[in-house]
Amino acid sequence: MRYQIKIAWRYLTSNPAQSWLLIIGVALGVFVFVFMSALIGGLAVLLTDRTVGNVAHVTLIVPDLEPKFLFDPDSGAVIAAQSSSSRAQLVRNAGEVARVIDDFEGVAAISPEIVGNGFAARGAQIKPVSIVGVEPDAVSAIADIAGHLVSGNTFLPSGTVLIGKKLADTLGLATGHQLRLRSDQGVNESLTIAGVFSFGLDALDERTVYVN
Repeated sequence: MRYQIKIAWRYLTSNPAQSWLLIIGVALGVFVFVFMSALIGGLAVLLTDRTVGNVAHVTLIVPDLEPKFLFDPDSGAVIAAQSSSSRAQLVRNAGEVARVIDDFEGVAAISPEIVGNGFAARGAQIKPVSIVGVEPDAVSAIADIAGHLVSGNTFLPSGTVLIGKKLADTLGLATGHQLRLRSDQGVNESLTIAGVFSFGLDALDERTVYVN
């Protein structure tokens, strides 16, 4: 073992410039490898957070209405009765259901929501949006709106709305301005913008508004 060490030391000291070049080259290679590994890992975490970090991992909805089959014993005919699809399907006893779900192990947050489609308008400009109704104390329960605010706040009393930065820029709006919303049921409301958020995702920044 001593002989090998002696030979190695003699080789390293015989040409110091070459030895230093080898050491620097190996050090740079290790540095680049560590840097790229950290960069790829960080990008993976960022992508995952942007993809699933701002949406509910589990969504509970009312099942779609199915046609009912009725049998007429007199004629022997089978009749399919289609249930009305014009009525909104609501979760019965939503408050109790939410409390039960919140008690489940592993549930980090819960936010009852009413989601519908509509249009955001200012003057002659009209943009299709997804209108999300949330509880005032659960605005940031799923999507961290408070952590991505550009202006304003997440205090959402009746008559106010939170919108994304891209939508605000498109319509020329800012915190404190009035935004006219029209639902797909024909309901029109003029709401005050309480805050503007930016997640870096078009689905949220340009096409989603939050109301109480």
